[in-house]
Amino acid sequence: MGCSESINILLKLTFEGRRKIILDGEYTDIYDIMKRHCPVLNQANYLHVEFEMYVGKEVREFMAKWSEYVPLILKVAKKSALNNEKIRKLVDFYRRTSDINECFDTKSCAALELLPLLLPVRNKKNINAADFIYCAKEESASITDVLKESKGRGPFILHIEDNFHIIADCQSFCRSTNSSEALLNLFACIYVFNIAYNKEALN
Repeated sequence: MGCSESINILLKLTFEGRRKIILDGEYTDIYDIMKRHCPVLNQANYLHVEFEMYVGKEVREFMAKWSEYVPLILKVAKKSALNNEKIRKLVDFYRRTSDINECFDTKSCAALELLPLLLPVRNKKNINAADFIYCAKEESASITDVLKESKGRGPFILHIEDNFHIIADCQSFCRSTNSSEALLNLFACIYVFNIAYNKEALN
């Protein structure tokens, strides 16, 4: 039996006890949970196992359908761009991206960035609700600076160069190289650790 398979079995055997600790709030932050109860949850494959035990196999269906949702989001955004300057600027930006027609991941990034702007969220002064899901930065951006600015924010996707970090509790929780897996990691982090969504971005 391989190490990975053994860890998956251990995750399943200890799931109920770990779930109770999380729901009862017996921790200071997600890193406290990992340190005391499960140090592998920042590894995507084990995080996904934990997530599926919590929400069921529907997670697989949702991620399979993400490829269907993306073109629909972009289609709605294109129509909404006529009456919304922020959406129009983003649509124009991605339209000028060289691989937008060939690369699904580029389309997926566009959908992640546009989706919050299509929803009735509150954009308070100095707060951009869109940043609470997906935040794209220039290649020269410092992840250290972003971490400092993330205090008080719930988990979100930080895209720098070819890396997609899940930022949680002012640290890079886990990393992936495509936006679809990053989205799954984001949902998994929120649900597995029972994290309340950012009030600033709620409708």
